[in-house]
Parts: sequence; structure tokens; C-alpha cells
Amino acid sequence: MDIRYTLLVLLFVPVLLTAQLSSDVSGPYHLSIKRELSYGAAALGLLGGGQLLYQRVEPVALLGLRRPRVPGFDRSALMGNSSADAAAVADAGLLGSLSLPLVAILQREDLREGVNLLIIAAETMAINQGLTDLMRSSIRRPRPYIYRVEVATPEAQATARDRTSFPSPYTSNAAAAAFFFGRVYADYHPASKLRPFVWGVSAVLPALTAYLEYRGRQAFLSDVVVGYALGASVGYLVPALHRKPLANGRLSVIPSGGGLYLSYALH
Repeated sequence: MDIRYTLLVLLFVPVLLTAQLSSDVSGPYHLSIKRELSYGAAALGLLGGGQLLYQRVEPVALLGLRRPRVPGFDRSALMGNSSADAAAVADAGLLGSLSLPLVAILQREDLREGVNLLIIAAETMAINQGLTDLMRSSIRRPRPYIYRVEVATPEAQATARDRTSFPSPYTSNAAAAAFFFGRVYADYHPASKLRPFVWGVSAVLPALTAYLEYRGRQAFLSDVVVGYALGASVGYLVPALHRKPLANGRLSVIPSGGGLYLSYALH
């Protein structure tokens, strides 16, 4: 997978931002044109900067590629044979995680509420992808299979994907989508007994994707650990930044006789 799905989603953001975004929409989230334009601009800036750096990672001859020393905690990724089946199943794990935000959106009966949630999801995935691309295109860590002697033929080249392992984009995107779903479900259903189960699915699915990436020798252990932490943080925090404030009202102080009368009106 690459960022094409994110770009497709972002194509809808300018249109969606023209929809009515107001605090009277039911649900736990509040959106405003000014704030969403700011978040959207930041997301597009991160995404554009990350892609610009990624495009500058040119293919190089594999025989001439410098392979950094692998720290001890990552050397297990160099042992044994890679698993093509694990790498293929990792694709399914990522797609499964990416489908979770869509499930959360389709559960909304109010169209405006669904549109607002779609905007938050687009911001989440774009910010995560941008941060991931900026990091991996700057660090340029070769993937584990690049260290195998038998692949270093005179004709072999290391592409940009081969040289941008840290952090794992599969894992970070899977974690961002899954934790977004977990946070949204918890915010909409604070008293639900299913919350532990939903959070379990949200945590395990990207962890499984991370393991399959590691088992397929597509990423080092530290690649998937950092990718998981990055994606989970973005997926959890972006919806939190849209939470309706607890004090979402207006406090008025009105003179009354010999004292003051306090009035608090909810919006």
C-alpha cells in the first residue's frame, strides 16, 4: 500500500468543508471551518513535504548501497527466510484496519455527523502519513531483505521503498486507523460494555499487521514498534482534539439586588 488512498480521501476534503459544520450536530465532536482549514493545511503540508522527500530517494545500485550496522535488538529480522505468505497477509491486515474508520462513519444516521467524522478521519490519516513519510524519507533505513547477500546482483537496484523502512508505514497506518475507530467508539458509547472488546480489536489488528511485516522480513522490530506508537498516537489524539469542551456554554454575570446572579447557558 502507498498514500494513494489518502490522496483520494483528501480530494473530498475541500468539498466536505463547505458542508455545514456546527456545534449543534449531535455527537461528541465539534468542528469549525477555521479550525479544520488549519488542521487540513497542516495535514497537506506534512503530506506534501513527506512525499517531496520520498521522491528524492532515488534508486541506487544494490551492490553500492551502504548498509548501516544493525543493532542487536533488530538482528532477529536478518535470521531465517522471509515469508511471502506473511507479507501477503500483512496487506489484508492493513486493509482490515483501514476499513474500521469507514465502519464508524457508516454507523452515523445523521448525514452531517457522518461528514464531520469523515473529515476527522481524513485529517488523521493524512497527518499520520505525512509524519511517517517525513521520518522514513529522512532516515532512509534499508529493509531487512536488502541485507541478504543473494539479492546483491550486479543488475539489482534498491528503490525508494527498499530504503525507507523506519518507521513502518504499514504499521503506522494500520494503527492510526484502528485507534481512530477505538477512540470514536469510546466517545460515542462511553457506557458501553463493548468498549474493552473494541479497544482490544483496535490494538490487536495493527499489532498483527506489525508482526506480519516483521515475519515477512519487510521491516525490523524497531520499525514496527515505532510505527505502531506513531500511528496509535495520531489515531487517538486527532479525534480528541475535536471533542466538544466540557464547558461548552456561556457564563453570564447579572446584577441582582444587592448581589450578583450567575447564569450558565449550554449551547
